[in-house]
Amino acid sequence: MNSGTPDTADHLPVRQSATYRTIATCGGIALTITVIGLVRALATLPSPPPAGTTNERQVRYSMQHGAGQYADALFDATRSGPLTEAGLSTVPKPSGVTIKATGLSRQGDTTVVSFSTHGFYGRPSDLRETTACYRVELVRKLSYPRLREVADSVCTERP
Repeated sequence: MNSGTPDTADHLPVRQSATYRTIATCGGIALTITVIGLVRALATLPSPPPAGTTNERQVRYSMQHGAGQYADALFDATRSGPLTEAGLSTVPKPSGVTIKATGLSRQGDTTVVSFSTHGFYGRPSDLRETTACYRVELVRKLSYPRLREVADSVCTERP
């Protein structure tokens, strides 16, 4: 009896093409490699440092910021008159950074101050010190201080 529908024995499943099998295999391999790579990347991420630990880059940034604040305070101090050795000791220093003035001189209408900044980094139980030396030129005609980092020898040789 032929009712117009094919017999299930005559119906064969469609065979997958070789291209489809290749794409599926390569996709599975790529997915596996990606998952393994992601797991390894997550396993090698550095763990955060213990609380209170700082690195040298963080301290250097803080020292640069403190040097800028100190240069601004020196500039403000020169607006009220010439800066002297005694007056230099009264200039407010920013918190969080140790600053030591190492030199004061005048060159015409310019006052030059050299100073060093000191900071500590590392674990609280094993701190290391780092220093930087700065020179600021306070020119009466300018509305800002000229600050630049200089060689450490400038801060060790007091005029």
